[in-house]
Amino acid sequence: MAARRTSLALGGAAATLLAAAFTPVAAQAPTGGTIEIGASAGVNPADRLTAALADAVAEAFTRRGFLVLPDHGHAAVVAELAVDRADAGTGSARVSAAPPQAFGGGFGGAGASVAVPFGRGTRSVPLQRIQLRLTLRKRGADAVIWQGAAATVRPIGAHRSDEASIARDLTAAILAPYPAQAAGIAGVP
Repeated sequence: MAARRTSLALGGAAATLLAAAFTPVAAQAPTGGTIEIGASAGVNPADRLTAALADAVAEAFTRRGFLVLPDHGHAAVVAELAVDRADAGTGSARVSAAPPQAFGGGFGGAGASVAVPFGRGTRSVPLQRIQLRLTLRKRGADAVIWQGAAATVRPIGAHRSDEASIARDLTAAILAPYPAQAAGIAGVP
């Protein structure tokens, strides 16, 4: 149910564009061998999110029995990452309405204090839509042998909105059906 809500939050146009961009798969996805992870043309590989995604994808393929090669042009399979980020409006986040109050006690200058938050409220936070598309090709070939995509909408600067968390969550969603072909865009809460 949460994945459904996330997909709806992406907006029909974004989901339709990405789904329409899927290329028919030409071959069976490999279950091992050598693989190279890189960014698609136009994607900045030095971007922190792109780097975190490349690391998460490399780790996931290593767990699946692949040997990730850092050099370009030597692996049997090339994995391309395409990342798209866009503002997605605002949402509400629960926050502490007042700073925590410290209560202390003790005898003769020694004691302990405990911070206790009072009240809860909500505030408006900016949201960001992040889509990752992963495409596998045999080195030197144009034909796609596997592809998957995942998308999430996260509040900027909130819990689980750091690059590493987003990368782990999107990678897990994309590669969940691997080596079977993904049915479409995986929604990630």
